[in-house]
Amino acid sequence: MLEAERQVADADDPMAWARWSQAVDQQAELVEQISRSPVNDITGVVVKYQALARELLDDDLVLDEGARRRIVALSRALRKIVPRAG
Repeated sequence: MLEAERQVADADDPMAWARWSQAVDQQAELVEQISRSPVNDITGVVVKYQALARELLDDDLVLDEGARRRIVALSRALRKIVPRAG
């Protein structure tokens, strides 16, 4: 869940929703930039995977709980292998 989403206290507050929407747009743009970046080593692969996994999980695009657990488990395993990338 995005920090801006956590800060939305009142659904009727247009400024809160504007901040949340801007944060979501910024995250999507960052993931897009990361996905277009060249990969030269395992760290680059881990960074790309982590960006994609975060987008899928934060946007609730993974509906199957088993798949969600496997994505999180792989993220943890990759951070152990390449800690500076996670």
